[in-house]
Amino acid sequence: MKSFLSQLFCVTALLAATATALHGAVHVIRFKAGEANATITGNSITLDSPALNGKATLKPIITQYWQASAGGVNNPHPTGVYYVRGLTATAGRWTIYNEDAAPMPTGAQFNVLIATNATKVDATPLNSTAQTPRSPRRK
Repeated sequence: MKSFLSQLFCVTALLAATATALHGAVHVIRFKAGEANATITGNSITLDSPALNGKATLKPIITQYWQASAGGVNNPHPTGVYYVRGLTATAGRWTIYNEDAAPMPTGAQFNVLIATNATKVDATPLNSTAQTPRSPRRK
């Protein structure tokens, strides 16, 4: 559990640092699966927001938001995001999905960071390390 919390802290810190480092329009929207702007279909939720709709060139950054003390719903699955193209009812919308095809639970929440000038960087063995963040030492 401690390792998970350390990783979650690092992702949250990364989002904050990313938002600070980017120039241009940057904002974060929280979506809750099952609400009007986050429709569930199987293992995914389709997002409905003027900040995202019809904007295929965005590179949204997503993180799961779970707060057990506030009655949050845990979604312990790896997630991804993609843009829907074509002639479907959800065309022109972004979708968050569980990569392992597990059903998306009602109430799962996600933060979506939208930056108009983001650059995609893929993590590979050549640009990544296996180091785990350490907790600060207590005196």
